Amino acid sequence: MKSAPSDPWLAQVYEARGNDELARLYDGWAETYDSDMQGIGYLHPAVIAGLLGRHVPNSNAAILDAGVGTGMLGGILALVGYRNLLGIDMSDGMLARARNLASIAISETACWASRSISSKAASTPLSRPACSPRAMGPHPPGTSSCAL
Repeated sequence: MKSAPSDPWLAQVYEARGNDELARLYDGWAETYDSDMQGIGYLHPAVIAGLLGRHVPNSNAAILDAGVGTGMLGGILALVGYRNLLGIDMSDGMLARARNLASIAISETACWASRSISSKAASTPLSRPACSPRAMGPHPPGTSSCAL
């Protein structure tokens, strides 16, 4: 793979010590995250969208995007008809970009929520109780595993 401007960001993310540092790093990276990741051949959102299409064919199914980031997965899912999306992320900067994408390309039914990835967050109910996801798509790198 070719080198890209995101390499310094990736190194910092992988070396982060704790969720607060990760959130701060992703906040700072939000503006260029999509182009940086595309520049290094990041295909995770497209792969997850393909798997969802194959295994969750009901486009009305509720989808939880844990570690939504800038909303890349939601943008792809919207192109193929999925609209009932819930995204959570620890980075307010990333969520702001996901919300902007949702208002342009996804739909008013998409929901993005700030959620720290911690044991406390895991025991806190989401503000959208009607959403009981049929699928969940975590995003690397870093800590994107969250029990909700």
